[in-house]
Amino acid sequence: MAMPDIKSDKALERRQTADRLIALITLQLNPNDKSGIDQNLIKLLPELVKSSEKDDNSYRVFEERFVRHAQFLLKEEWEKVKSEAKGTTLAWLTGSGCKRWKRAKAYQEFCSAEKQSANLN
Repeated sequence: MAMPDIKSDKALERRQTADRLIALITLQLNPNDKSGIDQNLIKLLPELVKSSEKDDNSYRVFEERFVRHAQFLLKEEWEKVKSEAKGTTLAWLTGSGCKRWKRAKAYQEFCSAEKQSANLN
């Protein structure tokens, strides 16, 4: 998306496409999720687009952050589907709640490390 002249017709068209994609993705995420993953992705989307309009390396940094948050989201959704397919009793017997707690803790640790890294830069 990075363009030398961000006011050119092609750059404006790309920005409009990006804005439509942000809206589409945002509509598919849950702004009230308890884990905060969806909320963080919603916050990162506009930053990702803005960073792509700069000439520095910030786009790659935001892209990596976005992908890592999305990986946590996809893992959580995959585990939810597996748990639902097992049924309540079998999910309970196999320790789904404990695994969910460990994933939530790992995500919180990731977010804390990310904040610390951002404060250092």
